[in-house]
Amino acid sequence: MTDRRKKRLPLQTVYYTSFLGLVVVPIVVVLIISLTVLNQVFSTQAVENINRAQEAVASELESDIEQISMRLSHMVYANDNELLSIAAAVDTEDADSRYENQQRLNEAASYATEPVKDIVAVAFYMKDDSKIFFKNEILLPLEEMRREKWYQTAVAGPDRVVVGSYDTNDTRLYSGGTRDSFVLVAALSPDVRLDRSEKIETVTFFQATGASDKIKSYNTGYGQKKNKIGYTRIVDGSGNVVYQPEGIPDGAMVEKGHTRVLTPLAVYGNDWYVESYVRTADLTSDYWSVAGLLLLATTVVLTLFTVFSRYFLKRIIQPVQQMSRGLRQVEEGVLDVHLTPAGQYEVRAMIHSFNAMVRRLKALIADYEERVRQGAKTMPDYLHALVRGEISPGEVRSQAAEFFSERYLLMVVTVGKCEAREGAASRLPVELAQGFDTIPRFASRCTLAALTPYCFLVYYRIREEDFSGALHDLVRDMKRFAKSKTGAELSFCLGRAQSDCLQFAEQLEEVMDLHDLYMLKGEGSVLDFNQCFDQCGQIARLAPEFAALAAALYIADEKTISQEKEILFRQFQSLDMEEAGNRVLAVILATARQFSGANADFFEIFGEKIDYFEKIGRISDGRSLRLWVTNYCSWVADYSRGRLDVSRADAVTRAKHYVIEHYQNPSLTLKEVADYVDLSEKYFTTKFTKECGETFLSYLTGLRIQKAKELIKTTTFKMYEIAEMVGYNNPEHFNRTFRKLTGMSPAQYRKAPVEEERGD
Repeated sequence: MTDRRKKRLPLQTVYYTSFLGLVVVPIVVVLIISLTVLNQVFSTQAVENINRAQEAVASELESDIEQISMRLSHMVYANDNELLSIAAAVDTEDADSRYENQQRLNEAASYATEPVKDIVAVAFYMKDDSKIFFKNEILLPLEEMRREKWYQTAVAGPDRVVVGSYDTNDTRLYSGGTRDSFVLVAALSPDVRLDRSEKIETVTFFQATGASDKIKSYNTGYGQKKNKIGYTRIVDGSGNVVYQPEGIPDGAMVEKGHTRVLTPLAVYGNDWYVESYVRTADLTSDYWSVAGLLLLATTVVLTLFTVFSRYFLKRIIQPVQQMSRGLRQVEEGVLDVHLTPAGQYEVRAMIHSFNAMVRRLKALIADYEERVRQGAKTMPDYLHALVRGEISPGEVRSQAAEFFSERYLLMVVTVGKCEAREGAASRLPVELAQGFDTIPRFASRCTLAALTPYCFLVYYRIREEDFSGALHDLVRDMKRFAKSKTGAELSFCLGRAQSDCLQFAEQLEEVMDLHDLYMLKGEGSVLDFNQCFDQCGQIARLAPEFAALAAALYIADEKTISQEKEILFRQFQSLDMEEAGNRVLAVILATARQFSGANADFFEIFGEKIDYFEKIGRISDGRSLRLWVTNYCSWVADYSRGRLDVSRADAVTRAKHYVIEHYQNPSLTLKEVADYVDLSEKYFTTKFTKECGETFLSYLTGLRIQKAKELIKTTTFKMYEIAEMVGYNNPEHFNRTFRKLTGMSPAQYRKAPVEEERGD
């Protein structure tokens, strides 16, 4: 559908199309994406919860394995292998000796295995097939024990702890033992260094682990639907069950529709895993609850939007369509239009305003036609004519005596940068001009003429002896209105009060020449000539003297900046602080004019509002003033250098920047610079000399000497080092050139005192 056809569509059709495309479709798309993402998030979160539960089991099991290994090592190695010696002594046919040594063994083992809460048994398996036990007797035959992988591994590698396990559901391990327990076994086969009797084949430590209780707790909770961890067990790397508690339904660990989650275990000589099987549907059960709520919420939202749409159509769209038809009638010249108010309060108010506008329009047309017949002019007409020089103040007084019937002053209002100014078709000037008329004091006392789209001249009628308070109240009202309605900051330049109409031209020239001094107080400031006219006039007269410095600051021409600063600092020597300060303000004004003339934003340089009158006024001595000027020039030059597009600058500016960046190179030549700006040497030389008032060589030499002077005064480098730093290979040549341009040698220049200004 073309844009032209879209513009012809009825408002109701456009509303429905927009509602479907901008509300319904985005909500549905967002819902689908949200449900997809939530499904993935809930599934991932469920698996992470299972992993955390498995990690808790694994952590406890690994801790128990570490503990049983340490206990076994401690028992074997403690007290110079005393326990092994006692166990070997028990293996004797002498009944009395056996009994005595068994008691010693029980006592020593009791101490060596503290605490004994989870210990099932300590067993000593002898090479002669005899067995010695502490705490409980292990019922498994020695032959069956020797077939276990962990036992064989321990015997094959003496002095090394090997861990195994038993599931008491499958094996009756000892008398009185409970079923459904997971028992860890740690075995160590001592060599001759540990067992000097060489009777002991293995020392074996049996300990129940609390990991089985965690697994049973998880499985019970899952069976009762209190968690979503699934049925959990421990398996080895081949999938063989190491421990599986009772209560797991048959086939629950292999049925389809289940998800398997594994967490590896760190076990001595084994490859074990904590394995959980959870129904896949359980992983997303929470998701379906949330998805149902989302679908319900979406349905409610769409229903509410539908109800709102019907209300919106009846109370807003249809009355607006009615008003649109009325506007078309007015556009066609039919002014006998009256609309019946309907719809929402604001829409009814718009219809009332429309009817009032039509009536007012009829009256204005009638009034305009009457004025045309009589040839009368309005107050704004006279002010515009005075500004353009089409009529003299005397002629205005003779034709409209009320124009100059009271004292008056002129003020210039400048609109600051804001979003409302963007775009060639901005209505900001019209909105401001019309809006000011809503301010009672402005409407009764002021006449406005636009000098430019964003600069107004206001003629203010004075009706009080002490008018300053009323005038500044009006300024505050205008600033507040502009800020609230358009976001624009207004700057004011208030002229001096006058009573004679013949002084109008002089006052107009005065405010036009001086109004840009508001830039010295910052955007949104008020500059009142009734309080500071003499100082402002002096600053404005001095500003043209510093045009060269301002131009150099705008293009970051360091050589010219340094030369002009020296001229300014020499002027300071014969001036008092007030006059020196005014010259600094004139420099700032010239810089502001340079930036404004190039359509650059002067206020962006420092990024904040600065009152230069107040800032310069606080400086009390010449040394501080020189330092401030130096810092100010450096800051502005840095800003200009950052914003300057060298590739689009003119050839001379580009050449200067190239020289500033490469003056340290002793081999820098005219040809190199000319090639850089794509000009022939001859043409470049002529163009550079014409525009700069000096030859290229003179500019380069002056820049090098200027940089050398700064280094001499601010550093302790030796003269030959400074010569190299500014592009001179030959110190003698540097000395001659420096003396020629400054009248003294570099060494004399370093010793020369800094000239003090008056007032230091």
